[in-house]
Amino acid sequence: MSQIRILLVDDHELWRVGIRTLIGRNPEFAISAEAESAAVAMEQARIVQPDLILLDVKLPESDGITVCKDLLLENPLHRILMLTGNADKSFVVDAIIAGARGYILKDTDPKELLSAIRRVNAGKHYIDPELTSLLFEQVRLRILPSVFDDLTKSEKKVLHCMTQGMSNKDISEQIGLSVGTIRNYVSSICQKLGVSNRIEAVQLAIREQLPPIE
Repeated sequence: MSQIRILLVDDHELWRVGIRTLIGRNPEFAISAEAESAAVAMEQARIVQPDLILLDVKLPESDGITVCKDLLLENPLHRILMLTGNADKSFVVDAIIAGARGYILKDTDPKELLSAIRRVNAGKHYIDPELTSLLFEQVRLRILPSVFDDLTKSEKKVLHCMTQGMSNKDISEQIGLSVGTIRNYVSSICQKLGVSNRIEAVQLAIREQLPPIE
């Protein structure tokens, strides 16, 4: 049986060493090339033409989601398994949209990682079991109308500040608007959200996961 040739893309050398050691113990896999940056990843993918690419979601000069898109633009047949730390779980939907066939946590059990590699290499898809609930929640939030859709960008900024416990004066200094203007924004926010006061507005923002400002 031929080996599954892997391109490993991650800017942390220690983590690459760990994966290389794990792969080296299994004759069905082989690390054909490694890359610590997006540019090197693109170059090595052209040279090696790997069966599978293990791609970190965070890279120094470019995020892994963009690299995933670029790799698939050059070769739609690439099979990409995205790797992520616990802090970057939220990129799971973006990775799927970008064309990744799998998304797995870096601290997963080694046997599970090898299983994911086999599955993705076989043309199937893989999502880390820990991320299933998050995936469903993100899809729901992206598809369903948001309670915050009627807020302007400025109002969303003010509401974000409110969730951090900032007073109108604090928000005024943070955003660079008068206290009176901030007070008007707060009133407008409460009216649009259908709540009675700023406490209820903050509770709603936290409960419904107010999206970050783009």
